[in-house]
Amino acid sequence: MVPVSSLKCHVALCDKLGVIPAENISVAAKLFVATVEYKLCDYIVVDMCAQSGDLLFGKIVHFVSCNHSTDWYIVVECLRTVEFCVHLHSFCVCEYQPVVYRILTLDEMIDHHPLYCHSAIMNGIRQRFIRIPYHLFKP
Repeated sequence: MVPVSSLKCHVALCDKLGVIPAENISVAAKLFVATVEYKLCDYIVVDMCAQSGDLLFGKIVHFVSCNHSTDWYIVVECLRTVEFCVHLHSFCVCEYQPVVYRILTLDEMIDHHPLYCHSAIMNGIRQRFIRIPYHLFKP
């Protein structure tokens, strides 16, 4: 249990969960849902851009739950999708500056599989890629 104000994403948590900064919430390092294990620093799909169809990703930074609820929430640092690299069949992503947080329930996730982000130096620049091994469609 930690005070909401001790987390960098406390403003987003207060807005989403309806808590105050001095309130204590539960924070976990892992979350098990059925047969899926989510860990800190895993990547997940958080949304799909309606115009381009590009997927939007987030890096998991916290798993939180309030005293007044039995639900667990996944807090992610949102990533900007730069482009889809056809030859790598991967999305090139980068971080927002300043950091943008998003809090999701398990029901809000488009895909329930944690993903890996690969880092590579291309043309002298470190780039990060997330590969999706299947097609996703948002209803």
